[in-house]
Amino acid sequence: MTLSVTLGPSKQPRYARVADSLMRDIAAGTYAVGDLLPPESILCERFSVSRATVREALRQLSELGLVHKAHGIGTRVTAVETQSNYLMSLDSVSGLMHYGTETVLRLIDRVHIVATPADVRLLGCAAGDRWIRLRGVRSIVGADKRPIAYSEIYIDDRFTDIANETPAAATYYEMIINRHGEELQSVEQEISAINIVPEIASMLAVKPDAAGLQIVRRYRCSRSQPIEVTLNYHPKDRFTYHLRLNRPPTK
Repeated sequence: MTLSVTLGPSKQPRYARVADSLMRDIAAGTYAVGDLLPPESILCERFSVSRATVREALRQLSELGLVHKAHGIGTRVTAVETQSNYLMSLDSVSGLMHYGTETVLRLIDRVHIVATPADVRLLGCAAGDRWIRLRGVRSIVGADKRPIAYSEIYIDDRFTDIANETPAAATYYEMIINRHGEELQSVEQEISAINIVPEIASMLAVKPDAAGLQIVRRYRCSRSQPIEVTLNYHPKDRFTYHLRLNRPPTK
């Protein structure tokens, strides 16, 4: 499946902000395992949002295994941690930015490469172009240490200064935009079902040939060549992808 995501508002969706706040409350012990969350009407008033927004936030928490909604009873807290299942909620480029700040990358190596003919399709460049390739594993900030992804990050050689850093609160492409004055125009994404090869499976602590997802993202600015390309492998039980497509307003 190939998905092209064009640049949209960077503001985090309301339901995601509600879900994040409730997750922090659960982690802090405000709501312990077994406790009921406040009724939807109370949450609507607390966050100044609609009932639909609250229900979407609760649905996300349910997908993460943190709560369970029982008809006629309410929404009960069932866990404090997500057990390294990452939920990516995407309706604009901002969702990708949250992925960079909600996960931590542990680098394995960083090398300069020259694109071969076999690299052309992945990198969207010409053979002979120069890149910096970073390899590492990602885990969720504050969760257990099981990695949720093996990542390869390819950065245009023009941005060597960025590639030599390890961003703590921003993604590499955000740093390129902020420091070099580039303007992100679009993100192209490809999602494929795969079996994880033995070398990568060992890094992710899963069995060789285990089922997973391969996600390729190409970040494009004014030039036709991407400024960054990422290749991620996710074990099937540690990553959930949620996409919302909004209908354009009628004229």
